[in-house]
Amino acid sequence: METGTYEELPKEWRDKSNLLLKKAGVVSLASIDPEGYPRVCVLSCLKPEDIGTIIVSTGTKGVKTAHFRENTKASACFHDERDSVTLVGEVEFVTDPQIKKDVFLDWMYDHFTGVDDPNYCVIAFHPKLATIWIEGHFGTYTV
Repeated sequence: METGTYEELPKEWRDKSNLLLKKAGVVSLASIDPEGYPRVCVLSCLKPEDIGTIIVSTGTKGVKTAHFRENTKASACFHDERDSVTLVGEVEFVTDPQIKKDVFLDWMYDHFTGVDDPNYCVIAFHPKLATIWIEGHFGTYTV
């Protein structure tokens, strides 16, 4: 097992991690409930580009949103048949209207009236640690 910083992660593995994120299209994102237990939800990635920041949306009145308001610590993972990336870090609530507009997708109209819907909540997950298992390569890196 390799360990190091994300900058020490060979570009090939960073690229493969990012490609896996795009291919997966969803992440399992865990919040911590008031009793200290993890609660995992599967969420669509919004415009996935890099594992350094993963953006998702949810409702402002949801359980996970309430958890994140109390505790910003989180974990996310995504995978395909054999490869996976597990991340540990923190979330932030995105308030920038332009970012919220940029990540809004047509299918979201099934859940929100639009980007100005008060229930439309955008969350950015910022990992601090990445554990990667891709094509038999295993390593943990600080991000």
